[in-house]
Amino acid sequence: MAEIKLTKERVKEFLVRAQMLSGDKLPAGKKSVLKVLDELKAIQVDSIAVAGTNQEIALNSRIKSFVPDKLDQLLYDDRNAFEYWLKALCILPMDSYPYYQMNMKKENPWTGRFLKEYKKSCKDILLQIKKNGPMALSQFDDDRKVPGWWHAEARLVKWLLEALWNSGQVMIHHRKGRIRYFDLTERCIPKNKPLRNFRTYQKKAVQDILSAQRLFDFRSVSGEVWSTLRDSRKVVQKEFLDRGIIVPLTIKGSDREYFILKKDIKLLDKKGSIAKKVRLIAPLDTITWDRKLVSDIFDFECTFEIYKPKKLRRYGYYCLFILYGKNFVGRLDISSEKKKGIMHVNSVHWEDGFKPGDEFLKSFADALTDHKRFMGLKTIEITKNKFSGRGKIIKKI
Repeated sequence: MAEIKLTKERVKEFLVRAQMLSGDKLPAGKKSVLKVLDELKAIQVDSIAVAGTNQEIALNSRIKSFVPDKLDQLLYDDRNAFEYWLKALCILPMDSYPYYQMNMKKENPWTGRFLKEYKKSCKDILLQIKKNGPMALSQFDDDRKVPGWWHAEARLVKWLLEALWNSGQVMIHHRKGRIRYFDLTERCIPKNKPLRNFRTYQKKAVQDILSAQRLFDFRSVSGEVWSTLRDSRKVVQKEFLDRGIIVPLTIKGSDREYFILKKDIKLLDKKGSIAKKVRLIAPLDTITWDRKLVSDIFDFECTFEIYKPKKLRRYGYYCLFILYGKNFVGRLDISSEKKKGIMHVNSVHWEDGFKPGDEFLKSFADALTDHKRFMGLKTIEITKNKFSGRGKIIKKI
């Protein structure tokens, strides 16, 4: 195959198309949620809900009139998807479950230690769930404490539930807000035979990461499975090349070694410009997984300042990235008062050189209005002196 050479502008167009962020959004409904999952293979989960959770914002960026309940129905009623580790905790399509079950069955040091050391306690947990149905952490009486993350103590039963979930013995039956209710796996999904070859799982999981990113430099690929391939990453890369799963891409003005999935070559040839519409992008969206790539291709810095002290933040606690057509043009810091039904636009920071014109402001107003709907809020309040287009936006909302 001839070497593929592209400019950064062409690559931007390819990426927003491949990431399902160009043109009109998908129609409302669960079918579109499944379509996004089928195409991207993974959506990262994050429980912080200042502007909606990461997974919900990611779907709202791609689906018209998205309602968060649709995701819950797909996960917990229809069982068309499940939650497990990929790059981080992700939502994955259910047809991938047999592959990931290989990882669940493979004992890892952390999970194995808890399951062996507290074998009787794990058995008690499973018996309680079997008797009582789905249970949350707060419903277990065992108050024993063990060291947890960040040197703080945590309830032993919390880590035992995590170990049982990691090993595939329980599943998340449903959530109420941020609270997870666990049930026996066999009561959540039909029994199936896990694949026997662990290497099959590894290759599948790596392909899922690549499908989520769509453009990748293997030096910046990260995730749970990638860390297990530390000694054989070049072998995997060569195998994917030899099998024609991936193809190299040379980008003018970049010294990084990029690849795309072979199935995406057709998107490189797609004609037509990208419509100039605003999409509000979650900070952990798949398009931002490789922040060096976003900096290299889009000349945009993906900052996630939630863990920084307030005085060190430049843009805000939980910033959404503003994608306009094929360019990232700014950052939006929003929060909410749910009891009052208010969405607060705390600040907007434009990229250097970007001047928001009337066409942009209309699309931006539409995006803010839609985000208000998505969050189930009634009004929008825009902080004075923090947004240059405040007056025009207020007239359009």
